[in-house]
Amino acid sequence: MAKELRVAELRTLPIGSHAAGGVPGLVLDCRGDRATGQVKSRTWILRTTINGKRRFLGIGPLHTIGLSEARARARALRLQILDGRDPLADRKSAKAQSIVERLTALTFGRACDEYISQHRAGWKNHKHAQQWENTLKTYASPILGGMGVGDITAVPAPDLDHQERNSDTLA
Repeated sequence: MAKELRVAELRTLPIGSHAAGGVPGLVLDCRGDRATGQVKSRTWILRTTINGKRRFLGIGPLHTIGLSEARARARALRLQILDGRDPLADRKSAKAQSIVERLTALTFGRACDEYISQHRAGWKNHKHAQQWENTLKTYASPILGGMGVGDITAVPAPDLDHQERNSDTLA
């Protein structure tokens, strides 16, 4: 096993990966400018093998997570792996679930309002912004306005028979 790093050494380590000791696979990854040797970031990483594949699990930056906390988190991750779980897959599925929840909570009408407010400054004039608002409110919002953005899979065709049309505008 590698020599255990001490807290006093952490801020003086050069660019490269340095075994922390205490937990197999725990390293402090120091990155920066190789030309000057100046270290820009220091991140805790657990190097391990999951289902026969080499994996690098990010634990967090040194400025947020100290040596003892990094070791504790690395031990917890290793226990999950020994129990047959894949922490990377768990993280990805949790992230995907939060995106789905956020999208279903966001309605199409609110998404349109946010889009217009974010892009209004880039449009050439007030009339252009008004055209966007009117088009979305007239044609899209009656059909999709209350639906969650994540629930929209296909846009239903508009019912043109029920829209009032002036005969001279159809020419």
